[in-house]
Amino acid sequence: MHPITLVYLIATLAVVVIGVVYLARRTAWVLATPRKGWYIVYAIVLVYSFIMMSLCKYGLGESFFINRLIVIGSSLCGVIICLFLCLAVIETVHHFHYLGRKTFGAITLVSTFLLCAYGFINAAHPRVKTVEITLDNLHEPVTVAHLTDLHLGHFRGKDFVRLVADKTQALRPDIIVITGDLFESHYHLADSVIAPLCALNIPTFFVIGNHDEYVDGMLIKKLVARNGIRVLANEKLKFGSLYIGGVDFLPADSAHSNHMRLPENGLTVESVMHELKANDTLPYLMLAHAPVGAEYYEPAGVDLVLSGHTHGGQFFPLTVINHFAFEYNRGLHRYKNMFFYTSDGLGTTGFPMRTFTTSELTCIRLVPAKQQEKN
Repeated sequence: MHPITLVYLIATLAVVVIGVVYLARRTAWVLATPRKGWYIVYAIVLVYSFIMMSLCKYGLGESFFINRLIVIGSSLCGVIICLFLCLAVIETVHHFHYLGRKTFGAITLVSTFLLCAYGFINAAHPRVKTVEITLDNLHEPVTVAHLTDLHLGHFRGKDFVRLVADKTQALRPDIIVITGDLFESHYHLADSVIAPLCALNIPTFFVIGNHDEYVDGMLIKKLVARNGIRVLANEKLKFGSLYIGGVDFLPADSAHSNHMRLPENGLTVESVMHELKANDTLPYLMLAHAPVGAEYYEPAGVDLVLSGHTHGGQFFPLTVINHFAFEYNRGLHRYKNMFFYTSDGLGTTGFPMRTFTTSELTCIRLVPAKQQEKN
């Protein structure tokens, strides 16, 4: 077993045990009932929710029945996290100013409900974020619709794609790029689901993400390709007045794989970029799911990398922790002569909630340096 996986399992088990003990004691105190029954209730609820969230994460569950179990269990996991966050604040207040049982329980119930409602609604409503980037060697403006991490499957299907497609069309982009994690399960894995996006008849490019690989990377590549979307698998091509390249879900190099496992073929961003160097002075746009490898993209002549994967942390406190886990966690960054942009993504992973991040559809407006000077 991989050391990181083992640490994750131990940490999860510890959280479940501590959570069961704490929630059972607090509930028994608020309701003035025996603790024993609550230990059993919370043990069942937490174990079930964590198992369902894990099934969701690794793309399992094809049948409608299993899908419902995963949706309920994963959503319940999000509710439990909201409950813990609210309790952390309420316990702090309670420590300095005693709250009676009824007051403690009422505040906990209302605050948890409001936080959950915010999380669910926030995740379900994509917002457009416009980013303007000036490139020295660009001859004419280019508008790029950057879509990433839709995670179609258990929580999102054709209706969500139609919503995203409508917002994308309104941007009137020259090209659409999808930087991985298009699907998260076999549920909703069908041509008809991505049809609204393909119907826009706008040149679209796709690179694979880790969740696509969990489901079936080769199957997803074939699905998007037969629907007119250009798959870029460690390759580049010339499109109009710029080059567009794309890499699979790869670690930066073999020495610094971070949280990512080295693929069986041994490829890394470092090894792939030796073959994908810029041929001339045309602008070079690179698509990558993981926001790593800037030190290898820039020497190869890449002007802008578009990525996703991190979700910006998706949910507090991961929104804070992710800044330490990823150098390019979210937003626009500069690495020497290259720009690096990481989107928060459109979908969610684990559970369908977001706090302090948004469901992001990014409108990248590439502007020639000469035009910028005139303005």
